[in-house]
Amino acid sequence: MRRVLVLLAVSGCATRTVRVAPGVIAVGASDLNTYGHAKVYAQDGQVATIHAKDSVEVLVRQEGDLQIPMKLTLGEMAEGCELGNECIANRVVDQRIVIKHDHYLDEDVVAKGIGFMAVGGLIGFCLAECQDEGSVGRAVGYTAAVIGGTALLFVLAVAAGGRD
Repeated sequence: MRRVLVLLAVSGCATRTVRVAPGVIAVGASDLNTYGHAKVYAQDGQVATIHAKDSVEVLVRQEGDLQIPMKLTLGEMAEGCELGNECIANRVVDQRIVIKHDHYLDEDVVAKGIGFMAVGGLIGFCLAECQDEGSVGRAVGYTAAVIGGTALLFVLAVAAGGRD
């Protein structure tokens, strides 16, 4: 049973790529420089926590049309922005910067998996009872087998679904 729960939890694991505009980093500069992190709105419209130590690779506009690739921390990009001075975040050419990939447990997927397993358990129990044997061992065996099979099919379906 423990393996089934682990498979269910793994199938509910999802990844969110946090992308922000350079101007958002400039707006969050005060919190980044004071606290080391800031809560900002990512480009997917959800709140994300960014950290001053997060490292990114960006193109920075220099004099004229020259663009230089740089690897910077968000803290370095935000230096001077809160004072109204020219800062690197305002010179970044990229319109969306990939900060990090957040991993989280998708509760909807886990809930669907529990529902599938419950239906599978009910089907297994009905199969055992419909044979009119009245054997508890057979009922438990059928129920466990169908729950395991249903959980495996659910995990395979989620894996083939191509979620981000």
